[in-house]
Amino acid sequence: MECLRIEEARRAICYPRPEAPLCDALIDELRSIGVECIVPMGRFRKAGIPILGSGWAGNVFAALWNAHLVAIKALKPNSRRKSMLREALLAKIASMYGVAPRVYTFTRRLIVMKLVNGSVLASYKPSDTARALLVLRRLLYKAYILDRLGIDHGELVRPGGQVMVEDDEPYIIDFDSASALRKPRNVTSLAAGLARIPWASRLVKPSSDPSVRTVLREYRRNPTLNNFEAVLDALGL
Repeated sequence: MECLRIEEARRAICYPRPEAPLCDALIDELRSIGVECIVPMGRFRKAGIPILGSGWAGNVFAALWNAHLVAIKALKPNSRRKSMLREALLAKIASMYGVAPRVYTFTRRLIVMKLVNGSVLASYKPSDTARALLVLRRLLYKAYILDRLGIDHGELVRPGGQVMVEDDEPYIIDFDSASALRKPRNVTSLAAGLARIPWASRLVKPSSDPSVRTVLREYRRNPTLNNFEAVLDALGL
């Protein structure tokens, strides 16, 4: 397995501002928590180096940390955000319930997580209908757990890139828009968002269906387990 020294991967770690002073602080944090090297892998490329992902707030890359292959999300030096702490804390809580990939540790600018070896929901190809239905039920149940925890993910209406599937187990990722201060709408957002996933839209009733809308309205009013199970029934799951 190829492994780059941290300084060798600086251009990708701190993309698009590797020369920024904040990049020096970021690299110091990587070393301080025991990151040994950066593993070039993933479907994105930054500065010619493969990484796992890149969003408006951070870059995600694989690394060796305490002899374990992990995923690390690092704050971009040019991000408007000042730290990753809020995202890290909410992802950590979600990971304790199996909703998100396990969070091992975090600092002000970094989150070290389990590396999920799978595909995003938009690219996931279930081997048969039974497995597809299982993934959708598990995913909606995890959205329900977030609702009960009082965490609103904020992006599940567009679930294609917000969910990873590994061995038919879905994980909700990317908590940079998440909040514990607004009313959670994870189940209702996801029920609507599944229409954006072609294979899923063929298996579930659309949230615009009158019978589904009625059940979702009742769930929003009173998000109990019984009402959640009624949502699954209405969707055909």
